[in-house]
Amino acid sequence: MSVGNGLAAVLLACATAALAAPEGNLIKDGDFEAPFATIAELSDSWLLWGPNEGKIPGNVTRDAVNPHGGNAALRIHRPAHANAWYGLPVTSPVTNAIQPRRSHQLTVTFWARAETAGEARLGIYSYKEVRPLTDGPVIGTFTYPVGPEWREYRFTVTEGLDYFASAARHIYLAFFVTTQPTEARTIWIDDVVARETPVADTGLVDPASVAYEPLPLRLTPGEELQVTVRADQRLRPANKLVGGVSMLSLGRWTGFPYSKTGAYTMTPAHEEALRELRLPLTRFYGVVEQEAFTRPEEAMDKIAFFLDRVGIPQQTTMIELEDYFANSVLTPEQWAATVRHCLQRGYRFRYWEVGNEVYLGNAYGITRTGRAFPTPDDYVTHLRAVSAAIRAVQPEALIGLSITAEHARWGNYVLAAARGSYDFVCPHWYGGGNLDNFEEITLGENTAKLNAARRLNALLKTYNPDRDVFQYDSEWGLHAMPADGRAADYEVRNANIVGTIYRAVRLLYYAREEVVRGASSWKSFSGLREPGFGVLFHEAPMRRSMLHWLYYYFNRQLLDQVVDFTGTAPFYTPTRHRTGHESMPAVPATPLLATVSDDGRQLALMAVNASWTKATPATVALSGFTPREVSGVVLSHDDRQAHPLLERSEEFVTPLAVTCEGSTLRFTLPPHAVVFLEVR
Repeated sequence: MSVGNGLAAVLLACATAALAAPEGNLIKDGDFEAPFATIAELSDSWLLWGPNEGKIPGNVTRDAVNPHGGNAALRIHRPAHANAWYGLPVTSPVTNAIQPRRSHQLTVTFWARAETAGEARLGIYSYKEVRPLTDGPVIGTFTYPVGPEWREYRFTVTEGLDYFASAARHIYLAFFVTTQPTEARTIWIDDVVARETPVADTGLVDPASVAYEPLPLRLTPGEELQVTVRADQRLRPANKLVGGVSMLSLGRWTGFPYSKTGAYTMTPAHEEALRELRLPLTRFYGVVEQEAFTRPEEAMDKIAFFLDRVGIPQQTTMIELEDYFANSVLTPEQWAATVRHCLQRGYRFRYWEVGNEVYLGNAYGITRTGRAFPTPDDYVTHLRAVSAAIRAVQPEALIGLSITAEHARWGNYVLAAARGSYDFVCPHWYGGGNLDNFEEITLGENTAKLNAARRLNALLKTYNPDRDVFQYDSEWGLHAMPADGRAADYEVRNANIVGTIYRAVRLLYYAREEVVRGASSWKSFSGLREPGFGVLFHEAPMRRSMLHWLYYYFNRQLLDQVVDFTGTAPFYTPTRHRTGHESMPAVPATPLLATVSDDGRQLALMAVNASWTKATPATVALSGFTPREVSGVVLSHDDRQAHPLLERSEEFVTPLAVTCEGSTLRFTLPPHAVVFLEVR
């Protein structure tokens, strides 16, 4: 597919290339004519999902009063609850899944009515595997108006454009009765039909067909961490651009670093807390939306002043000027004027990110976002125009693309359609899942994200064979929702010891291997009542958080060159998330990073024990380096429900007991801990 082809052309080709009439219904019991009282009796074909307390069979029943067709319809009553998946009826992904075929369109039709008028939503989701359940991509979420009268609804998705059959092997449907989870609602659905129709190939590259090297593990299974570090065998420069933390705003929500009137509010204590982190980069987004500054040029002056005060480089920092909800845009002329202003002032900014999570509204159904870009082509057109305008002013500028790598239409298609106009992509590699399964999240899901990022690098090269295009991520972190359905900002485990170990594993591999060119995680500043991503807390500038200490030591002790090592470590075999690559059934539970200074006089080790319960003895033999002095610290905390902001740093940071015999170091990795060693 050429760069100039738009999504409309792809859809037209698909529509005109249909080779046969639609086949039979791929959904069992979609007419609800089988004898049953509640959904519990349809467990071979329909299920209730969401939190256990919401799985009330009596809320989803067979109703013979006023069906659309035949003798019955499915009545779905959902009490008010903050969790959108509360009491959610779905087609069973195990026994009633649609198993898609290459180069086919999938059309879902159904009839619906509601007790009161409002909006409902259809979700089309997938699993890659079902034994065990292994997540596939979100294919689409579709909002539709529904009222007291029966009405037919039709939604179509295309293999090779909205999903790839290689990843979405088991497709299921989810019927959300409302887009406002806190309201009670009742709707009826009937005559649910799913059919596939052959279409022409879309021309997009299936990521599963792209060869890539999975994440190098550099360790083999063993009972203990026993390694030989070869300090004289340098693999590559350490990636020092991965330890960034993105700014929440210029002040619209927290009043930091600027107030609602534009006054600089950072006290010496706030500034020192940031300087301590030695951030190699950060990111600002939505710099005029709901801010005190009405012109992007003024906002850039404020950003430059702030960065210089806290020691964060301008030349590595990402700037996203537009509305953070992607409901409005700046014109290409406004972008160019802002860049010109920065050059005239002598600023060193060059990373310009066009749009923040532009896909949320139309890929994932978050209705308050994405109104500026109803389709991927709308975004691509805007990106191309902005890119050309910026490059005319600043030829050395680097243009960032907002994508979600997990959604084909808003990821793969955008990469193909916009190629030539972007230099880096911001996929926002957040991770999440059941936080009660510590190792599954910190090792399994995390490694799957790392391998997905490696695969994305290969896809970027496929679409941009003659250009240096890379990942420079502007947000990432552990992102799981609390049980009460509130936003991830309220889940303490995203930022306490659970989130710290998750980020430590990711940072270790980001620095050691070729995954991303740079990364800035989410976020500072946070409020005490919204601690879910808290690195810095503006209400308590003298106290430190668990994540603060992770970045404090990571950015200090990441030296210049990654060096080779071999040896053994305990391994963990994920079950739900796997590792993202078929050749990698298990991963080290205690990954290691070793770096040396350019002059060879210092060596630093970082090790993570991602087991919640097991301490691991460690023996590190140093080759090509003679140690004279060794010191180390341990970051750990035993309370998985603790607030991430510490009363006393000694609760989290303690000295590491390490012995040095000749060129051999011995110590113990405590469970759920990060260890930093400095060797001179």
